[in-house]
Amino acid sequence: MPVLEQITGQINEASDKFFDAAENANERAHGATKNLVTRIQDGDLPFAERFNAIEVPFADRLPEMKMPEVKLPLVDKLPEPIEAVDAYFGFWTKGIETNRAFSEKVMSRFTETATPVVEAPVAKTAAKKATAAKATAKKATAKKTPAKKTTKKA
Repeated sequence: MPVLEQITGQINEASDKFFDAAENANERAHGATKNLVTRIQDGDLPFAERFNAIEVPFADRLPEMKMPEVKLPLVDKLPEPIEAVDAYFGFWTKGIETNRAFSEKVMSRFTETATPVVEAPVAKTAAKKATAAKATAKKATAKKTPAKKTTKKA
């Protein structure tokens, strides 16, 4: 079946391009996010300096206010920002890889097995047709038979 092989080849090529683009986008976003987190932590971003320069009356009064002490449980167990970024994009990478493997398995089913042509034996087919004809005849006979009416004498 050359047509089926052409179609599956085109689908495989398109899915490869799609998954390559997804992996590339994920890698670029991962790198950009890690860079941004590092710059925020280091204070290298110019907007951070401008943001800090803005005077907010409430923020100026914060040191004067007595703030309640809040203790968060397990705060020492939280990942560092870079670790969180790596975990997040690692999750997406595994999802893309799993989706690619699944798609490859599905497409391999089409190319590995050709659909076998099975011809039904004539005797069995004729027997099935005869049985179906008898069932149809019984239904038709049941419809033609008028229902008996009962009359009540008063």
